[in-house]
Amino acid sequence: MDNINHKEAKRTTKEIELIKLSTIGNFSFGLIGIIFAVLTNSRSILFDGLYSFVLSFFTLISARVVKLITKGQTVNYQFGYGAYEPLLIIVRSIFLFGMYLVLGYEAISFLFKGGYSISTSFALVYSVISTSACFIIWVILRKSARKNISPVLKAEAYGWFLDTILSAAVFLAFMIIILLKHFGAHSFTPYIDPLITLCLVTLMLPALYNMFLSNFRDLVSAAPSLEIQKELRSIMNRFQEKYAFSNIENFSEKRGRSLYLISYVYLDHDIPMKTLDKIRKEMVKEIKRWWFYSDIDILFTLNPTGTEMANHHPSSRGAEPL
Repeated sequence: MDNINHKEAKRTTKEIELIKLSTIGNFSFGLIGIIFAVLTNSRSILFDGLYSFVLSFFTLISARVVKLITKGQTVNYQFGYGAYEPLLIIVRSIFLFGMYLVLGYEAISFLFKGGYSISTSFALVYSVISTSACFIIWVILRKSARKNISPVLKAEAYGWFLDTILSAAVFLAFMIIILLKHFGAHSFTPYIDPLITLCLVTLMLPALYNMFLSNFRDLVSAAPSLEIQKELRSIMNRFQEKYAFSNIENFSEKRGRSLYLISYVYLDHDIPMKTLDKIRKEMVKEIKRWWFYSDIDILFTLNPTGTEMANHHPSSRGAEPL
């Protein structure tokens, strides 16, 4: 147990360090983006800068959420703080959605007004540096998010992935403007930047919606994804075959990184309590090896009508049987 706690503390420290890196990166690129947006008169750079700037404040909150989650159960939160992760991501998604709508509306307005001119020299410098740096940070966070099963780091990594796309799109916009000027098509250049901004908004909205929907399901205690359910079913099937249980029914829900599981194990004959306790510990250990952040209740019963009993269990309401 001490070894597990040591690993958890080490994992949490690493996660918070990466969140701090993401915070510093977002704030720095946000500030640089806003400065370059003023220098170049580019709304697409402003979009990129504001995106990073807004995320930097939400990332600060993420570090606090991670610390709360690792505290586990408390008197006021007896099932832990797992719901805070999807709640934070939902609030962030709503805030970004509002920002996208404002910038999208502004881009449409400029298109009808004839567009505007931008300075491409400063813009190219910004877009090259931004695209390269965002890509590197995205790779680091993505790898760590998968290793730590962290929704917060996953959201941060996804944010940097989108920021990489934004920066690359800004670079593309300026290259198009340079090419148009080179071929003498100056009348089209004022439309490029607002058009790229509008395209970015349009492309980002579906990804933002999917993130919102996924975390909303977690917040309302929906069953986990089919992939998680199948893996859980596979683990329990191995125990059913090993100990010749009549059946095992699982009811689960996921809130952020936390997985909550109630398993009803049906016996066809009486088994000594000491033996059942040993089997229970073995099952919990195996599940936690697969999904570290899990709370598990395993109940053994000779009751043949276990399904009816499970459906009346308070913790299984709203969960889907596997």
